[in-house]
Amino acid sequence: SVIVAYAEGISDRDRFFAALVLAHQQGKPVIFQKVGRTGVGAAAVRSHTASLAGTDAVYDGVFRQFGVYRARDTEEMLDVAYAASFGILPASRRIGLMSISGGVGVQMADEAVERGLEVTPMSAVAQTRLKTLLPFASPRNPVDITAQAFNNPELVGANLEVMLEEETYDSIVAFFTFVGAAKTMVDPISETLRLAKEAHPSCLLILSIVGPKEVVSRYEESGCPVFEDPTRAVRAVDALSRFSEAFARRAPSMTIAGQSETHLPPSPISEVVAKRLLSDAGLPVVNERVCVTADEAVAAAIELGLPVALKIASPDIVHKTEFGGVELALNTTTDVRSAFVAVTGRTKMAHPEARLEGVLVSPMVTGGVETIFGVQDDPTFGPVVMFGLGGIFVETLNDVSFRVAPFDEEEAHRMMRELQGFGVLDGARGLPRCDLDALASALAALSRFAAQHSGQLESAELNPVVALPAGQGLIGLDAVIVAKA
Repeated sequence: SVIVAYAEGISDRDRFFAALVLAHQQGKPVIFQKVGRTGVGAAAVRSHTASLAGTDAVYDGVFRQFGVYRARDTEEMLDVAYAASFGILPASRRIGLMSISGGVGVQMADEAVERGLEVTPMSAVAQTRLKTLLPFASPRNPVDITAQAFNNPELVGANLEVMLEEETYDSIVAFFTFVGAAKTMVDPISETLRLAKEAHPSCLLILSIVGPKEVVSRYEESGCPVFEDPTRAVRAVDALSRFSEAFARRAPSMTIAGQSETHLPPSPISEVVAKRLLSDAGLPVVNERVCVTADEAVAAAIELGLPVALKIASPDIVHKTEFGGVELALNTTTDVRSAFVAVTGRTKMAHPEARLEGVLVSPMVTGGVETIFGVQDDPTFGPVVMFGLGGIFVETLNDVSFRVAPFDEEEAHRMMRELQGFGVLDGARGLPRCDLDALASALAALSRFAAQHSGQLESAELNPVVALPAGQGLIGLDAVIVAKA
C-alpha cells in the first residue's frame, strides 16, 4: 500500500518517471529519501557509488511534480510510511488539535502552521458546547481538555464528537501522553475511537501516546496511528495531505508532440535571435528595433515612444551592464543619440573582438515585478525549467523552484506558489496582484520549447521577465539561449 525508496542518485530518468506515474495511477504513496542534499553529502555520494547526486533543488522539484514525499531522514521516512499504511489520506489540510496540555497544543499548532496546515478555529456554536462540557477548557483549536480527562474519561469522547460533528477537520491529532496508557483509560478511549471511526471513516485520527507496545497496538486496532512525539504526528498529517492533493490531480505526462523540426542555430546565439525563437514558442518579449546608426536609433525611439532603453546587440556579449553596454530611461532624441555613441564606444573598448549587430532600442517598461525564467540541461533529468523572483530573491536568497519539462499551466501555478516570495506576485501588502495566469502560460510554453529542443539546448534564460498587474500579461526584456556544441 506504500512505497518507500532510498537513493543516492538516479541513472535512468525514464524508468524512474514511469515507476512514479504507475504508483500515482494505482494510488500508492511514494516516500523517498534522497541523500546528498549538501555539497559535502554529494561528494560523499560520488566517492561511495561513483554516481552523480544531481542538483538537490532539481530533485525537490521532480518529487513535487510527481507527488512524491521527500523524507529528510530515516525517522521521517518510517513515520510517514507507518501513517500512510493505515490507508486514510485527508481530503483537505484542515487539522483539528486536541490536547490535555495547553503548552503541547501550542507546539502542535506551531508545527501545523509552519507546514502549511490549516488550524481552523471551531465554530462559535461548537466552542459553546465544549465550554459547557468543561468550563475552564480552551475550545478554539487547539482544544485543551486539560488533565481533567484523568478524572472523567468521557470528556475525551464528548470533545472528540463535537470536533467531528463540525465536519471541518479531515484530520485530528489528539495528545494524551502517558494518560492514554493508563489502565483506566485504555478501554474507554479505544471504544471512543472505534465508534468515531465508524461514524467518520474518512477522517484521519492520530494519537500521541506514551505507553507499552500492547497499549499502542490496542489503539492501532482502532484504526489510529500512534506517535510518542505530537510534532511527528503533525508532520505525518502534512505528508498524507500532500499525497491526497497529488492523487487529486492527473499524473504528469512527460510526452510532447515531438522534437522540433527546426534546429537551434549554433552558439553563440544573439539576443535578437534568442528572443525571436522564444517569441515563436509563445513567450511575450519586448517590442524592439535593431539599429546600426544613431539616426536609426532616434527613428526607432520616436516610433516606439519615449522614454526608451538602448543596449548593445552582439552574439558575443552576454553581460552587457558590466561595462556600460546598457542605457535606460532615455527621455529625448538627444539622449538616444548620445547613448548610441557612448554604448558602441564602450563596447569597442571593452570587447574589441566582439561582432556588433548594432543596438537594440525598446520602450522603457515600468511597474510590475521582475522575475527570472531559466532552462538548464540537467545531467540526470534532461531539460529543467527554473522560475524565481528577480533581484535579491534569486541572487542572495536563491528563492527559485524547478520542474522537469514539459508541464502544463496547472503545474506552473504550483511551481510559482513554492517561492518564499510568492506574496510579492500575489499582491501582498497592497501591491497589485500580478498576472499569474500569464506567468503560468509562459512557463508552460518555455517547458514545451525546452522539451522539443532536448538534445540541442544547453541552457536558456529570460531575465528579467516583468510580470505586470492582473490582465496585463508579462514582458521578457532580455534573453539568452545557448545551444549544445
